[in-house]
Amino acid sequence: EKEREKEREREREREREQEKRERDGEMAEYNVKVKWGKEVFKDVTLNTGEDPDVFRAQLMALTGVPADRQKVVVAGKKVGETWEGIRLRKNAVVLLMGTAEDLPAEPVERPRFLEDMTAAELGQASATSVPSGLANLGNTCYLNSCVQVFRRIPALREALRAYSSGDGPDARLVAVLGQELQRLEKAGGAPVTPFPLINQLYTVFPDFAERKEGSAVPMQQDAEECFSRMVSVFDRCLGRADGAAAPVVRDLLAGDMRVTFQCSESEQEDASASSETFFKLRCHIGKETAFLLQGLKDGLQEHITKHSAVLGREAVWEKKQRIARLPEYLVVQLVRFYWKPGQDGKPGNRAKIVKPVEYPEDLDVYDLCAADLQEQLKPLRKQLEELVEKRLGFEKRKAKGGAVAAEGEAGEKGKEESAEGGDPMDVDIPGNTGHYQLSSIITHQGYSAEGGHYVAWTRDDDGSTWYLYDDEKVTPQKWETVKGLARSTGDGPIPYLLVYRTKDHSKAPTPATKK
Repeated sequence: EKEREKEREREREREREQEKRERDGEMAEYNVKVKWGKEVFKDVTLNTGEDPDVFRAQLMALTGVPADRQKVVVAGKKVGETWEGIRLRKNAVVLLMGTAEDLPAEPVERPRFLEDMTAAELGQASATSVPSGLANLGNTCYLNSCVQVFRRIPALREALRAYSSGDGPDARLVAVLGQELQRLEKAGGAPVTPFPLINQLYTVFPDFAERKEGSAVPMQQDAEECFSRMVSVFDRCLGRADGAAAPVVRDLLAGDMRVTFQCSESEQEDASASSETFFKLRCHIGKETAFLLQGLKDGLQEHITKHSAVLGREAVWEKKQRIARLPEYLVVQLVRFYWKPGQDGKPGNRAKIVKPVEYPEDLDVYDLCAADLQEQLKPLRKQLEELVEKRLGFEKRKAKGGAVAAEGEAGEKGKEESAEGGDPMDVDIPGNTGHYQLSSIITHQGYSAEGGHYVAWTRDDDGSTWYLYDDEKVTPQKWETVKGLARSTGDGPIPYLLVYRTKDHSKAPTPATKK
């Protein structure tokens, strides 16, 4: 709340600065006309306090012309890497030159409508249909992405769909979301228009409905902030299916963190320890951060300044955090936005870190756990390792022998495997071993936190297929494409929020699991 209040104060300061500039004739933000060929776009916001690349991203969203193909001219001068030398005024004409991406070719086969299909064709179409998406109601891609991620957490999805009680705005938001999830399941691939959901979201979080002056469309919001706020609402409203008092969210998304403080300047100062609940881990991205696990480790240890009773003054303390209880679903935020102070009288703004960070499909968080939790995990991890070795031996025998010709030999092998505990494929590992599998990703495309575009990438419930949810457009994706997002930079879709689920070891483990 303190951080949000600081952000609101900075926004008010920017507004006061802009008002002063308007009075002095030095506006930082202008409504301009963009002329592209025969098309004219009116009231396009151009902010000279931001890099020209941010404006180019806006032009790409309007026209489809990629930033590297754009030539932007104002009053006969080409816009370069800065706004230096560019004189602007209200309703100035901005000339855009460049060609948009190629339009998709006309399909070779004419589309077949449902009413024209035979029973067999309807069955095949139903089997291969994709899930339904959500219509964008004006900068609502951040909400659409969050909903699709919530949808891929089965226990949460069922709790939301079953929710029908409770009074107040929070309860109504949960009930409306549950109704929208039901509509998505019944839509059969057709997009759903979530008017009730966005209206109730604006009621609970009025700041999400803020508009720029003169604009009828609410501003773009931060998907991670929307995700976290909605999880807090779920935590307050949703009880467990068995009727227990503990919210279902605590079982699914919350873990416990053990926090210790040790004074770095005095050995006589006693260390202190406490326990905190967490709903996400943060991966801070520094110059040396190249891999997710390293960023998480760095984020769990830092130096802070606080009062020392022994020294009688402010001192440097080491703050160390370790996971004391693991959640079923682990949410990881890649911290990509930060406040960039203004220079030369220009207002500051939220800047974006576009540095690539590699993330694994299978994440092992054992090294992030407290010592006592590691001791609890060791028996399960040892059992898993033995299962992997048994599986490898089973596969080697199959590969070496092929089809066993002699029934007697086959019978002896069957007895031997039965004595060892049966088919290694059928062995289950109960409990969380510290291994997680990637379930969902929310990416952000664009250079500005106040703009750009969010989409969700999720696995289906059985984990066999990935889908890209780009508002109402939903398309199947290969894992290679999803994995390649880690290398995305610039104006591409860059991972911002990752959701990992506890790895299901009831399925046959592979050498990659051991690795």
